[in-house]
Amino acid sequence: MDTSSEHVTRILYALANGNFSGTDAFSRSLERLSEPSTTQMELIQSLQILKSARKEMSDALDLCEQSGFSALAVLCRKIMQNPTCEFALVNRWGVCAVTGHTVNRLLSVTTDDVDILIDSKFSLFAKSLWNVFHFEMIEILRAEQGECSDISSVCAKTLALSYVASFAQVKSTLNLTVEKLHDLSHAAE
Repeated sequence: MDTSSEHVTRILYALANGNFSGTDAFSRSLERLSEPSTTQMELIQSLQILKSARKEMSDALDLCEQSGFSALAVLCRKIMQNPTCEFALVNRWGVCAVTGHTVNRLLSVTTDDVDILIDSKFSLFAKSLWNVFHFEMIEILRAEQGECSDISSVCAKTLALSYVASFAQVKSTLNLTVEKLHDLSHAAE
């Protein structure tokens, strides 16, 4: 799925201008218009691409869960569903909740007052996953605080590149995970 900076920038402009308070509600209201403008049609397309990319990620997690990697799927879903996820690096020995390996540097992922400890090597993935599923909330809060009431094209493009990098990181990691699952299932046959 093409989560290019063009699509993300388009969504950022709409968020910064206070045009909507969330992807799904705004997308539904745009789709109900009898004759949407070209700009509105482009925004609808961008929102559909965003929704589709997130669905692909969720489907990959379903496959992980079906293949016996439920710890990974549970962790990812907690990150995806919790708007107030906290991440903190912890320098001590512990067991990674995803791999079961003992490591000496962990990432504490706190969701709903529950700490889940994972290997710190998954830090970029975990934070990127949170960004992918919560960037609208971040930008709505930024707009409400007046941080981007007059968002410049440079600012929007820079933010978009950051979010696109998060999408790419998550997509790449999940694709590699699914490939490994396929390899394991074929090796078992």
